[in-house]
Amino acid sequence: GSLVAAVFGIIFLWRHDAEALWAVSGSVLNAWLSTVLKRILNQERPVSTLRSDPGMPSSHAQSIIYTATVCIVSMVEYFGLNGITAVISALIFAIGSYFSWLRVSQRLHTTSQVVVGAA
Repeated sequence: GSLVAAVFGIIFLWRHDAEALWAVSGSVLNAWLSTVLKRILNQERPVSTLRSDPGMPSSHAQSIIYTATVCIVSMVEYFGLNGITAVISALIFAIGSYFSWLRVSQRLHTTSQVVVGAA
């Protein structure tokens, strides 16, 4: 949560343009949506002793995939779609997916909680 907010805040201060404002606004909306969905769905985590808040959706997976998507879209917008940006985009998505999956391997979320968060 706060790391993602800090990163997008730095991006906005550095760039201070419309694209950065959209990225920051999307990040805030993304965090709000995750909180609302957790309250509505109220699904327990796989091991409730690790964390007491609801696990559905995974807000970490949601933030990770949002950030990866913003990076990919920004890169393709700036450099165009070519072989290099396609490979880098695939790597960014793979890394984001891996970090999202860590939430399952650490037993902080179920697979469905991470998939819904990433979607």
